[in-house]
Amino acid sequence: MRFGPYLKDVRLRAELTQSQLAKKCRLTSAYISQLEKGKTDPPTRQICRALARALGLRERDLWMYAFTARLERWVAREGYRKIPDGLTTVIFDTLDPPRNPGLAASESERSTQEVVDPSFGKPRHRSEGLRAAKKALRSAPSST
Repeated sequence: MRFGPYLKDVRLRAELTQSQLAKKCRLTSAYISQLEKGKTDPPTRQICRALARALGLRERDLWMYAFTARLERWVAREGYRKIPDGLTTVIFDTLDPPRNPGLAASESERSTQEVVDPSFGKPRHRSEGLRAAKKALRSAPSST
């Protein structure tokens, strides 16, 4: 199931309107509508956390749907047609949860690499999982 229809389904089961959900999450009802219709990128982990709390869901479950949708969009933008079955789950399950920036970790414990984005000067994280996805997509048999 795509993220938008999934979000709408759980919102309706929670008996919330788009406006009520938006207010609980400090978002706009227009954004909730765009998410449900698939007219905007799937939400970030932080937004998934707020949505999960408001809907009474486990954050990991909601994030898995959003992560899959984000990965599918990225794959499509890169010119690939489809993610091989099971690859999304493997990537998602191998990613470490985000670290609290205030906690120090040794280099050997890190599964992500900080890269400075020169246009903004802020760090962003490049996951090893995305590299694995690219490699798997290159080696997957063509579906054409």
